[in-house]
Amino acid sequence: MTTTELLIDYGFTPNLRGYYYLKKAIDFISTTPDDDIIATTKILYPALGLTFDTSEASIERAIRYSIAMNDSEKIKRIKKPTNTTIIMLLAEIKRDS
Repeated sequence: MTTTELLIDYGFTPNLRGYYYLKKAIDFISTTPDDDIIATTKILYPALGLTFDTSEASIERAIRYSIAMNDSEKIKRIKKPTNTTIIMLLAEIKRDS
């Protein structure tokens, strides 16, 4: 399953910037060995900021907004999902597929 298919399946829409940040974050995390994923936001957001030429705060905010705008039942089952929770969950699903 591609990252795009995964995000669409989980109700994320490409009309939001956070979708593209999530897509890149999932690709990054799913190809990183488990031992290197301890400080997700300390490593991931700066890397995404460099890739997209924007601030870490902007990355974090856009991903949070994409999660908030998501109306998928699959995401709603997680109470108060954090950015890290969603990124790690989707990366794990991608790894397993």
